[in-house]
Parts: sequence; structure tokens; C-alpha cells
Amino acid sequence: MGSAAVIGCTNCGAIGGGVAEGLLFGACGGKLDPVVGRQDQIERVMQILGRRTKNNLCLIGEPGVGKIAIAEGLAQRIASGDIPETIEGKMVITLEVGLLVAGTKYGGEFEERLKKLMEEIKQSLALIRECIGATTLDEYRKHIEEDPTLERRFQPVKVHEPSVEETLQILEGLRECYEIHHKLRYTDEALISAAQLSFQYINDRFLPDKAIDLIDEAGSCVCLRHAQITAIQEKEKDMNKGVEKGVEGSLVVTEADIQHIISSWTGIPVEKVSIDESDRLLKMEYTLHKQVVGQDEAVKAISRAICRSRVGLKNPNRPIASFIFSGPIGVGKSELAKTLAVSYFSFEEAMIRFDMNEYMGRQTAHLDIFNVMLQILENGRLTDSKGRTVDFKNTLLVMTSNVGSSVIEKGGRQMGFDLGYDEKDSSYSIIKGMVMEELK
Repeated sequence: MGSAAVIGCTNCGAIGGGVAEGLLFGACGGKLDPVVGRQDQIERVMQILGRRTKNNLCLIGEPGVGKIAIAEGLAQRIASGDIPETIEGKMVITLEVGLLVAGTKYGGEFEERLKKLMEEIKQSLALIRECIGATTLDEYRKHIEEDPTLERRFQPVKVHEPSVEETLQILEGLRECYEIHHKLRYTDEALISAAQLSFQYINDRFLPDKAIDLIDEAGSCVCLRHAQITAIQEKEKDMNKGVEKGVEGSLVVTEADIQHIISSWTGIPVEKVSIDESDRLLKMEYTLHKQVVGQDEAVKAISRAICRSRVGLKNPNRPIASFIFSGPIGVGKSELAKTLAVSYFSFEEAMIRFDMNEYMGRQTAHLDIFNVMLQILENGRLTDSKGRTVDFKNTLLVMTSNVGSSVIEKGGRQMGFDLGYDEKDSSYSIIKGMVMEELK
């Protein structure tokens, strides 16, 4: 269990050398960030705390969805007096279990530390009444659900991940706190972009935590960039005293700053299609031809697919594009895939290669590999044995094969320069018939 809160009857400050601390001090002093939304969960918490028996609860949710914020929201409600009589005069004390366990090397040392902490809390509080726990769903199933005696003493309260719209409301509520901290201003478009892009491109974390971290780092990046520009301007001013100071006014975090941070986190080009990028997309066919000589049909088909993706004409639940490069050895299938990675993602390391020979030792991969590929092609996601989901919505999937190479070689002219249109159609039909029906 990651953290816990104890409900007591009097006020107190830090306890146990900082292992436990009263949230009411922060709520009264305005040190806690405002809690936007989550009113239903806070009401549910107060209902459970107001019960006569079994008034302990456990907040269950994924990391970053706002479990601790609910406890802070309860402390703010108590500080403002907007609570029922059953919990009047109480305070919320947070207990960091990680700090409590840290440094316990020998058996019984943790129990002794916990006993001393409880004695200290009893001296500060008239009575310990209720306990609020906060943990993830996996930890709840592992440590609490398997113990029926412990489980029946905690009422579970599930905290779900907020939607993009709810996350936007949370960001608007926190805007002033981050503007004061970074001494700048966030535009409405920046907050909208933070909520939408974090949901779309960051799939291993949860809202609203990832969106909050996004605007926080964007503010820090803008401040750092401004400091560097100011230092350069100061040097220029010393060298040329007649030169006036640069642009004055408050700093602003824009949508472009949010997009820049997302790109640095994920390596995915998420900037809107600007004039410069539209030119780059239009010239992608030319860029690919600079590295790959020939293969006009393949390069043209790839360029069209990428352009359709960048303007939004694709299934959002599938990979950006899926290709099968088929042909004899040495014609440039792998080279074209490398060039495509550099052209779209700006660096060759973006390409991850799986050699299917390792899965069977023959010319082709095992049939079970294709069943895995079908899940990626259809749903854009893959789940491992531990239940973790890998997102493929922002990937380009390229499969290379020697299937049909003999057909191409036999159908080609002796000089090998080109195939006629009838020969091309015939070769394509034969190769297509060799591919699994599900992959077509």
C-alpha cells in the first residue's frame, strides 16, 4: 500500500520525524493545490467515515489518477467547514509507508518503528478513529483481497482515470498555481493540447498526472529558454551598449511548447502540419529516392500512405501504415525501411528490427508469429503475459519477405531493367495469393 491517512480528533504537525504529517495545516495555509472534480469520491469518503462501524476505506486506482488528491480534498473540506457533523473537529494525517519502511534492516525493526509512531500519534490526538488507504488495483489484489479478514475491514472506493474533458477542467483549476511558480502564462490552447496529446501519445501513464507533468515541464522549458536568450542579450548589450533589450513582456507557454515536450518524451513528431512540414511531406518521395535508387512504385505508395496519416485520414485505432516489402534478396527492402524511419521519425534508431529466422530457423517465421501480427494490425495493441499493453497506434509496421521472388525473377526480362504492365499485374497476383488471407 503506497500511502495511508489517519483520521484523528485534534490538530497536529509533523509526526515521527516527517514520516507522518497533518494535511489540515496545508489546507488552512493554502499550501495544497486545489482539488478540481472528484466531488463524488470525496462525498463517498465522507459517507464511509461517518459510519458507526467499519468506517475504514481504501482508495483503489492506477498511479496518477488522483487518489492522494481525494485525501487532500477531504482535508480542504474539513478546513472550510463544509462537512457533516460526524467528522467535525477531525484532521487528516498522511502516513508515507515507504518512508516508514526505509532503513529497517533487521526483523522487528519495522514493527518497533510503527509502534513508536502510533504512540506518538496517540499523544497528539485524543483518539484514532478511521483509516484511509490508497493503493493500486494490483497491490490491492495481492495484499488485501487475499486476506478476507483484512478486506472486510476496508470499504473499497474505486478511483477511475478522468476523461480528457475532466482533465482539462483539472488543468484549468491548477493553471494559476503553475503560472505563479514558473512566472509565466499558459494559453487555453496549451492546456487543451496537453490534455489531448498526453492522452493520445503517452499510454504507459494515466490522466491527469501525465498532463500535469506535461504543462509543468513545458513551463520549465520556456523559462530555461528565456534565461538562455536573456544571457545572450546581456552579452550583446555589454558589447554594443547602443543595442536595446529584446522583446519585453510576460512569458507564455503555447501549444507549440506542449507539442515540443511530447515529441521529446516519445520521439514521435506530433507537430501540426505546418507549411514547412507540408513541403517536407510533399517532398518525401524525393527524399526517399535520394537514398533508395529505383523502386518507384513502392516509394510512391509509401509516400501517399504517410501523407494520408499526417492529415488524419487513417483509422485511429490501427498503426499509421502497414506494408509488406516483397522481393529477391538485395533489392533494398531493409534499406527502404531504414530510410523511411529517418524520413518520418528523424533518426534511424527509431526502427526496431525483429529477425524472424530466429523464431524457426527456416526462411519464414512460425505461423504463431502471424497470429500476433494480426492483433497489432487490427487493434493497434499487444498485451503480454503480465497484462501490460503495448500501443502500436503511432508506429509504422513493415514486413519484408522473399515470397514471390522466384516469380519476379522468372517474369523479368533478361536485362532486368523493368517489367511490362501485364507482367507486373501477373506477378502481383501470384505473390498476393501466397500471403495469408488475414494479412491482406
